[in-house]
Amino acid sequence: MGAAPDAPWHLRQARAAQSEERVADGLWHLLRADDLEAALRLLHRHAVQAAAQEQVDAMVARWELSRPEPALRLEFALAMAAVWRHRRDLHKESELLQRALRLAGELNQPLLFGRVYAAHGRLYELRDPDRSFACYDDSVAYLQQAMSTTDEDARHAARTEYARVLIHLAWLHLRRNDPKAEPLLLQVGELASERPLPEDVAGELEQVRGEYWRCNNDLRKALEHKQRALNLFERLGDRRSTLLTYNNLSLIYGETRQFERAMHYGQRVIAEAQKIGRAHV
Repeated sequence: MGAAPDAPWHLRQARAAQSEERVADGLWHLLRADDLEAALRLLHRHAVQAAAQEQVDAMVARWELSRPEPALRLEFALAMAAVWRHRRDLHKESELLQRALRLAGELNQPLLFGRVYAAHGRLYELRDPDRSFACYDDSVAYLQQAMSTTDEDARHAARTEYARVLIHLAWLHLRRNDPKAEPLLLQVGELASERPLPEDVAGELEQVRGEYWRCNNDLRKALEHKQRALNLFERLGDRRSTLLTYNNLSLIYGETRQFERAMHYGQRVIAEAQKIGRAHV
């Protein structure tokens, strides 16, 4: 199915819907315009809101019936797995990731295997940490392989995913008080110095850098990095990451005894949580 003749109109409507946080409406218009890259970006970036809207599932299911290409089906399987993660349905998330793994096998591309195994790592983090880290090891190995390609665009895509996985691993190690976090963050910093990371990945990096300095009792540096992360997440319209950063800032300002600022960010957490709660009604 190609783009509808009125694709420009659908794209305008999609932009308007996203500006008003009407995720399902935005997705419908993007699929009608056949702007699949933007549709996938919307699902990943607004997975929390998408999880609250069951019509999203029907839209993607109808679309998949007309688009049998394995690469596209894999991308939407990964996106919908993230949606089901926010619905806390491990069975459905696992089912979608197994589908993505089968499709990656058909396509036999290291980059795709790296992304799918990273998603499996997140799936197992709480219920089977050993398997989770094994999945992340596989992801890193495949992404390193993908980074050796001579195609510049493919190499950049692999570097971006590699940085994303290293950042998340650094976060996991910080939670375990494991010193492996620091060299991972330094490695990502080297990648970013070679070529700027996409803003969403840069935001994740600043968030984890802030946590690193918080764990090392340098709250001034922690606040600097958290505020940089907040600027990026707000600019991207990433509500979930923005909410987490508000919460982090409230806690850190509380630790520095700047109680007025701590309350300011705490109130923003409550206000955003109430919005999400109303979206689920």
